[in-house]
Amino acid sequence: MERSKPRSLGEMLISGATGDLAAQARARREVTEDIRALLPPDEAAELIGAHWQADGCLVLSMRSAVWAARVRFRHQALGVDKLIVRVAPQGAPQGTPQGTPQGAQR
Repeated sequence: MERSKPRSLGEMLISGATGDLAAQARARREVTEDIRALLPPDEAAELIGAHWQADGCLVLSMRSAVWAARVRFRHQALGVDKLIVRVAPQGAPQGTPQGTPQGAQR
């Protein structure tokens, strides 16, 4: 029986399912930052996350229904035909506009 060479933790994290998840997280973070740059500062600060669906629909997650309602009217400014705006549940953990949880250090 032939033994396979041991893999480093770094190799395991960038390959397979874990690597796919990391790539998806990076892509969502980039989309969120791109959309945040297109929004007025007050709305951008309330954006939790953004991603594209396979059908070309942009999905935004906002901190509250008030901000979600305001952003729904920006689909033309965002350059999208299809837009879904979701509201984060009350009490759900939410990051800062930069994506870092409150109190966490980089």
